[in-house]
Amino acid sequence: MRESDSYFGTFDPLDPAIEDLRGLVRSMNRMLKEGGREERYYVKLHGRGPRRGKYISELPLKFAERVDAYIYQR
Repeated sequence: MRESDSYFGTFDPLDPAIEDLRGLVRSMNRMLKEGGREERYYVKLHGRGPRRGKYISELPLKFAERVDAYIYQR
């Protein structure tokens, strides 16, 4: 079980669903702005896979075999 409430899912780095998710968040932010709300959200991807060299805590997306997507509030 994930510890974060912001976790959305795990994807292949080239999965078109990532862009769909970003578009959904953009639309949500637009509706919030039009409704006079202050909060905004963004998608953050965290690389997952075997570590290479100096990358212990954060794996760059260019080396990731899969990515975890999180939706955070700004």
